[in-house]
Amino acid sequence: MARNEVKVEKNIECSNCHKERLVRKASGIWECKSCGNKVAGGAYEADTGAVEKIEKAIREGTEELEEAKEQV
Repeated sequence: MARNEVKVEKNIECSNCHKERLVRKASGIWECKSCGNKVAGGAYEADTGAVEKIEKAIREGTEELEEAKEQV
Protein backbone atom coordinates (compact mmCIF):
# COMPACT_ATOMS: atom_id res chain seq x y z
CA MET A 1 0.00 0.00 0.00
CA ALA A 2 1.37 3.41 -0.98
CA ARG A 3 1.95 6.05 1.65
CA ASN A 4 -0.98 8.26 0.59
CA GLU A 5 -3.57 5.43 0.42
CA VAL A 6 -6.13 5.00 3.17
CA LYS A 7 -7.12 1.58 4.52
CA VAL A 8 -10.82 1.42 5.41
CA GLU A 9 -11.44 -1.09 8.22
CA LYS A 10 -15.25 -0.95 8.40
CA ASN A 11 -17.71 -3.69 7.52
CA ILE A 12 -19.94 -2.07 4.91
CA GLU A 13 -23.10 -3.72 3.59
CA CYS A 14 -23.47 -4.29 -0.14
CA SER A 15 -26.69 -2.84 -1.57
CA ASN A 16 -26.96 -5.79 -3.97
CA CYS A 17 -26.38 -8.94 -1.87
CA HIS A 18 -26.71 -7.30 1.61
CA LYS A 19 -23.52 -8.93 2.89
CA GLU A 20 -20.97 -6.84 4.76
CA ARG A 21 -18.26 -7.34 2.13
CA LEU A 22 -17.96 -3.91 0.44
CA VAL A 23 -14.34 -2.74 0.14
CA ARG A 24 -12.70 0.38 -1.28
CA LYS A 25 -10.90 -0.26 -4.56
CA ALA A 26 -9.94 3.35 -5.35
CA SER A 27 -11.06 6.82 -4.41
CA GLY A 28 -14.84 6.71 -4.80
CA ILE A 29 -14.93 3.14 -6.18
CA TRP A 30 -16.31 0.37 -3.95
CA GLU A 31 -16.63 -3.33 -4.79
CA CYS A 32 -18.35 -6.22 -3.03
CA LYS A 33 -16.03 -9.17 -2.38
CA SER A 34 -19.03 -11.51 -2.39
CA CYS A 35 -21.02 -10.65 -5.52
CA GLY A 36 -18.61 -8.35 -7.41
CA ASN A 37 -21.07 -5.43 -7.49
CA LYS A 38 -19.27 -2.10 -8.03
CA VAL A 39 -20.67 1.16 -6.74
CA ALA A 40 -19.61 4.79 -6.72
CA GLY A 41 -19.43 6.46 -3.34
CA GLY A 42 -17.33 8.81 -1.33
CA ALA A 43 -13.56 8.74 -1.18
CA TYR A 44 -13.42 7.35 2.35
CA GLU A 45 -16.99 6.14 2.96
CA ALA A 46 -19.27 4.24 0.61
CA ASP A 47 -22.34 6.24 1.68
CA THR A 48 -22.11 9.95 0.93
CA GLY A 49 -25.46 10.84 2.49
CA ALA A 50 -26.82 12.03 -0.86
CA VAL A 51 -30.04 10.00 -0.55
CA GLU A 52 -30.98 11.72 2.70
CA LYS A 53 -30.22 15.14 1.22
CA ILE A 54 -32.34 14.47 -1.88
CA GLU A 55 -35.26 13.13 0.17
CA LYS A 56 -35.11 16.21 2.40
CA ALA A 57 -35.06 18.54 -0.62
CA ILE A 58 -38.05 16.74 -2.17
CA ARG A 59 -39.95 16.79 1.12
CA GLU A 60 -39.29 20.49 1.71
CA GLY A 61 -40.08 21.34 -1.91
CA THR A 62 -43.38 19.44 -1.66
CA GLU A 63 -44.31 21.29 1.53
CA GLU A 64 -43.54 24.64 -0.09
CA LEU A 65 -45.61 23.66 -3.14
CA GLU A 66 -48.58 22.71 -0.96
CA GLU A 67 -48.34 26.05 0.90
CA ALA A 68 -48.27 27.94 -2.39
CA LYS A 69 -51.34 26.05 -3.63
CA GLU A 70 -53.24 26.97 -0.47
CA GLN A 71 -52.43 30.66 -0.94
CA VAL A 72 -53.71 30.69 -4.55
